[in-house]
Amino acid sequence: MELQVLLESYDEEKDIITRKGNAKASATRRTKAWQRIADRGPIDNIVAGVAWLRQNAGLLRGKVVEPSFQNMDATEEHELLERIRFSNGEEEKYPLLFTFDFQEDMEVFLNMAAEEDLRVNAMFLGRWVETH
Repeated sequence: MELQVLLESYDEEKDIITRKGNAKASATRRTKAWQRIADRGPIDNIVAGVAWLRQNAGLLRGKVVEPSFQNMDATEEHELLERIRFSNGEEEKYPLLFTFDFQEDMEVFLNMAAEEDLRVNAMFLGRWVETH
């Protein structure tokens, strides 16, 4: 659902984001378009999830990889959203995912997200524990 909102928002702003023109005026229009996308929630939800993780890291057992989408510049965001739009591959969505080492950590995070009415995407990698 989160991804769908992001893609719909992007589709509505795509012409502005991709339009070439006067450097300063175009940059201003693109910045405002990206802000309108963020204001619809997807990016804010990712940022809120990251903030919670950083404040509550002590509650979790393992490592969490934050979504790389939050660190992309406008060009990288545009390229990612285009790839997601035209791809059925799950790997294209990884930059939007919170990735957990342990399922229990993911469940703690998703419970918090539900309580805070955040829409985020998460997965866990699973950990093999060696026993002797």
